[in-house]
Amino acid sequence: MRTAGRLIRSLPGPLVTVVILALLPRWVNVTHAADIRLSARVDRNHVTVYDRITYTLIVETTSRGTPDPIPPDFSGFQVLGPPRTSSQFSWINGRTTSTKSFTWTLQAKKDGHFTISPARIEYDGSVFQSTPVVVSVSKPGQGSTPGIDPESGEATLPAGQQGNLFLNTVVSTETPYVGEAVTVTTVLYTRVRVREYGMQALPDYEGFWMEESPLPETPVMSTKTIRGVEYAVAKLHEVILYPTVTGELTVPPVSMAFDIQSQQRDPFDDFFNSPFRSGFFGNRRETRSSQAVTLQVRPLPINGRPPMFSGAVGTFEMAAELNTPRVHTGEPVVIRLTLSGQHGLKTLTAPEPPAMQNFKIFDPKSGEIEPDPVRPGHQRRMFEYIFVPHVPGNYTIPSFQFACFDPKTGRYRVLESAVFDVAVDPAPGSAVLPGETFNQRSVQRFNTEIRYIKTGITIRNGSAPYRHPMFFLLLLSPVIGAPLVLAVDRHRRRLAGDSAYAREVRARSVSGRRFAEAQKRLSAGVPDAALDAAAAAFTRYLADRLALPPGGIVQADVLRELAVREGGPDVLADVEMYWKEIDAMRFAPVELSGADVQDVIVRGQDLVDRLERLKL
Repeated sequence: MRTAGRLIRSLPGPLVTVVILALLPRWVNVTHAADIRLSARVDRNHVTVYDRITYTLIVETTSRGTPDPIPPDFSGFQVLGPPRTSSQFSWINGRTTSTKSFTWTLQAKKDGHFTISPARIEYDGSVFQSTPVVVSVSKPGQGSTPGIDPESGEATLPAGQQGNLFLNTVVSTETPYVGEAVTVTTVLYTRVRVREYGMQALPDYEGFWMEESPLPETPVMSTKTIRGVEYAVAKLHEVILYPTVTGELTVPPVSMAFDIQSQQRDPFDDFFNSPFRSGFFGNRRETRSSQAVTLQVRPLPINGRPPMFSGAVGTFEMAAELNTPRVHTGEPVVIRLTLSGQHGLKTLTAPEPPAMQNFKIFDPKSGEIEPDPVRPGHQRRMFEYIFVPHVPGNYTIPSFQFACFDPKTGRYRVLESAVFDVAVDPAPGSAVLPGETFNQRSVQRFNTEIRYIKTGITIRNGSAPYRHPMFFLLLLSPVIGAPLVLAVDRHRRRLAGDSAYAREVRARSVSGRRFAEAQKRLSAGVPDAALDAAAAAFTRYLADRLALPPGGIVQADVLRELAVREGGPDVLADVEMYWKEIDAMRFAPVELSGADVQDVIVRGQDLVDRLERLKL
C-alpha cells in the first residue's frame, strides 16, 4: 500500500487525477458491498401440516437504488399472496440508513424437515444473501377439539391456539362411520374488536362429500373463559361432511381475514352491540387459520346388514299416506312416503315399492328437502309412488321397507310403513280404455271485426271548465285518492311480509300463466307435457289459494279445506272429479289426443274461475 502511495505521489498532477477517477468506481462498489446486509427469520421453527408461519426478510443498506431481493425457494410451503412490505429511514451523524422488510405468509403442505434457501440481491456485480432457515413440519395430532380442564373446569384449547384472536375447529365426532354426517364448525375466539371478516378460500375437503350448513348473517356472540382469560366467541362457518372412504382423513383448516380496530379502550367495549361492521378508520387486516383435525373413519359392520340396505346412515323416521282407498280400474292410487331426519336426506335413494300383481307401478318422484314442521331442527323429503290397477277387486298394498344404519346405536334399522287396503271397482263403460271416456269440447273460432274510421262527427262547442262537474271531481281527487293510496300501500306491505297472503292473491294470475304454458306445449305437439303443465297449474292454484304446502299436496287435504271454508258440495264434487280424471289421463297406458288435453285445459280454467268467485 505504501509503495502504491509513493508511486501515485511521484506521478504528475494531471495523471494522478486520471488514476483516481479510474479507481473511484471500485471504491464505491466496495463501500456498497460493506453497506448491504440481509437477515431472515420465521416466527416459529416447528409447525404441523396446514399451519401457517411468517417469513420475514430484512434488507439494511446505506446505498441508494438498491434493488428488491430475489425471494427464496419456499419448497414444501404454499405462499399465501404477495409479501407485505414496510420501510424505515434513519439519519445518524450524517449517515443515511435504509431498512426495508418483506413478510411472506406460508402454509405447510406436508410433513418433514425443510430448508428455506437464502434470499439474495444482485447489485453492481456483487451478490448479497441471507442465511438459510430450517423449519420442521409434523403431522397434525389427534384430540384437537376443545375440552374441559379437570382442575379448573374451564374450557381448554389445543397448544398454540391461545392469543387475542384465533380460530378453532370443532367437530361433532372424531370417529365417524363412513357416510355419517360430521358437523365441522369454525369458532372465533377474540379479545379485540372485529369489524369485518371474510373467508379467503374454501378448503378442499378431499375424501368427503360436503354440504353447507347456513348460519345467521350476524354471528351470535357468547363469552368463554379459557385459563382465566375471558374471550368473545362466535361461530363463523359450518359445514356438514360425509366421509366417503374409511381410514384416516384430515379435515383441512379454514383461513379467514379480519379487519381489526387498531386501538380500543376496553376489549369488550360495545363489541356485542355491533361486532362485525366495516368502514372503521384505523383498522388493520390480519389473517388467521384454524387447526386441522384428523378423523378415524370406521367401516359399516357387515353383521346384521339388511338385504335392502342402500347406504343410508343416520337416524331417520318414515311415514306413508294413501290418497284414496277406492278407485276404478285405470285410476291412479298415490302413496306418498315421507322420510325425516337431521342430515343425509340429499343422498337417500327412494325405497323400492312392494311388488303388486294387476297393478302398473311407475317410477317414484322425489320431492325437495324442506323443514319438518313436527320435529324442529329436522328435515323431511317426500317420495310419490303411483299404482294403477287394471283388474277390479280388493287389494292390500304391503308396507314399504327402508333400511338404514343408526350411528348412535351402532346397529341397522328397518323402518316399515303402514299396510293399505284398496278397493278397485270396474270403470264405467269398461270396454272403453281410460282416456277415451271424457267429453270433448269443441273449440270455437270467432271472426275478427274491422272498425272503420268515422268521419261524420260533430264537435260541440266548449264551455267554461269550472261549470263542468268533472272540474269539482278533480278538485276533490286528493281527498278521495288518499285512502286509496293508503290501501294500496297497505296491500303492498302485506304482500311483502305475509307469504300466505301473497300466494292467495297471486294464485289466479300464476295459474293463468301455467295454463298458458300448457296451451303452448299443446300447440307444439307435446300433449303429455301439456297435460303435466295443466295438472301442475291446477294443483298449485289450490295449494296457493288454500295456503297449503306446495310440495306434496294431498287431495284429501284439499277437499277437507274446501269443506271447512264452505266451498259447496257442487264445487267439492267437481274438484274431486277433475283431479281424478286428470290423474287417470296422465297415467293411462294409451296415447293422448290433442282434443282430450285441450278439453282438460279449458275445464281447468273454468274450474279455477269458479273457485275464484267463492269467498274461501
